Amino acid sequence: MAYEISEGAAAGAFFLDPTTLGSMKVGIEKKKIIDVMTQIHKNLKSSKVEMGASASRYLAWFNPEKVDETEFKMNMDAKLTAVVHGCSAALGIRKFMKEEGDEGVQGAKVYVTGAAWHADISFLQMTVNKWKDYNSSDLVVVKGKCYYGISLKKKEKETSANPTMINKSFVKLLESEPNMKKFADIFWD
Repeated sequence: MAYEISEGAAAGAFFLDPTTLGSMKVGIEKKKIIDVMTQIHKNLKSSKVEMGASASRYLAWFNPEKVDETEFKMNMDAKLTAVVHGCSAALGIRKFMKEEGDEGVQGAKVYVTGAAWHADISFLQMTVNKWKDYNSSDLVVVKGKCYYGISLKKKEKETSANPTMINKSFVKLLESEPNMKKFADIFWD
């Protein structure tokens, strides 16, 4: 599985406060994005994020002192765009967790699965017909006994169609149909 710059941005952005995450909109000034990149870089260096073999690459991409340098074919525009995408993804992940009854990021850890799956979560890695990481997660957020597998999808615009149903939770799928609600309740039980 390949890794993308937005995955590292989302992992580091996950621990930012909601106001900062929400402030990252198209058209925001470059200095503000670099300030947020600095916070993402700090979070990526913390013990709250595990990036495995790809750590040096993500740390290079989001090093605010090297924002003007091209790192691994990523220029400043790509880095700043990834910060905005990462903040958007982090907002979505946190919203999903809240809807599932889990609020806050205290005690959580984020694993980036792009280059390799960390030993802590390797039991979750899927293989189908010798195809590793089949329909896999880009990030895994672990909080307590909950494991949230996150597959990041980008939309061209806010008004673009949502990703396919396979990327929605099983419970949300069941709850989307009125006559499936009882199966969702049974699933939770």
